[in-house]
Amino acid sequence: MSLLTRLPSSSLAHGLLTHISDARSSISPARALAQWHAYRAVFAAYGWTLCEVPPCEEAPDSVFVEDVLLYLPSFTDVPAALLLTRTPTPSRAPERVGAAAFASSLAASRGLAFLEMPEDAHLEGGDILKLSSSRTLYVGQTSRTSARGLAALRELAEPRGWRVLGVHIDKALHLKSAMTALPDGTILAHAPLLSEEARRLPRLREVHEAEGVAVVHLNRTATATAAAGEGSRTKGALLISAAAPRTAQMLREMGWHVECVHIDEFEKLEGCVTCLSVRMRS
Repeated sequence: MSLLTRLPSSSLAHGLLTHISDARSSISPARALAQWHAYRAVFAAYGWTLCEVPPCEEAPDSVFVEDVLLYLPSFTDVPAALLLTRTPTPSRAPERVGAAAFASSLAASRGLAFLEMPEDAHLEGGDILKLSSSRTLYVGQTSRTSARGLAALRELAEPRGWRVLGVHIDKALHLKSAMTALPDGTILAHAPLLSEEARRLPRLREVHEAEGVAVVHLNRTATATAAAGEGSRTKGALLISAAAPRTAQMLREMGWHVECVHIDEFEKLEGCVTCLSVRMRS
């Protein structure tokens, strides 16, 4: 298991904002950096190998590395892939340069395909929700991911065994700003952020906090078992924002061990626990 992250830019407070109140003037780069290191430390404790994409100091949003790189597992003989996405936002375009060289090298060393979105196909990784249990990719149709981006991803994902479905989202930045999923396919969503189309997705479970929609499965190791306690019978471990205590408690009652992390400096820019990393589980 490998975790790809990218060092926050010192210009983080100049990042983009679309759907939430503007608190960027209160962002502390030092506190953001400390939170970033703490976030990575959780994954390290669960046995993940930490890898750093070269920083992009001139791009304030570059810490949200999941938007620029997508790991695409394969259920067929076609190799899994690292995909360099393509943002429609000019201020984020510089993020692709260092990410491309890094991903190309990493893919070659891991036996993966290295792919790039076509120039006319806009897509950001925050709009991609993977449900491995049903081999489904939900793709947010947002201001950041176009219909052409959806079609281009389908061309790349279907040969690898994925079903690709578009979901309209207009009340949040990305699809995963409104929902993510548990390993069993249960979708966690915050109702005020959903379109009517999104509300009809199967196995939808509402959470009360907007910050509670984002969870990451940590894939338990011996270290994780110790963290959960001897004799633990939990389903596994999840990472969630410390700003969502009610959702964390709900997940515990569902049988999950929950790790909470403070990422409020990134939440001021519509960030969450998913967009701060790319997870490669195989």
